[in-house]
Amino acid sequence: MWSRASHTIRRIKQSWAEMDYAQRRLFEVRTGIPMTPEGTRAQARAESRELEVLFAREHPAEQSTPALAPLAQA
Repeated sequence: MWSRASHTIRRIKQSWAEMDYAQRRLFEVRTGIPMTPEGTRAQARAESRELEVLFAREHPAEQSTPALAPLAQA
């Protein structure tokens, strides 16, 4: 019972924080006034650069591979 209740409370807090963040970002976009701390913005920029590098890499399944040699027939 407590586990379910604590899980529900945790999810409510997480949802509230996400909505709060969305409202702050909407205010920033509309006014141009930054509301997030500079450290948070710097961290977000660094994470964005890292993700861009990862997405720029060619996917292993898309890399050209040498043709497999046909199986020897008996």
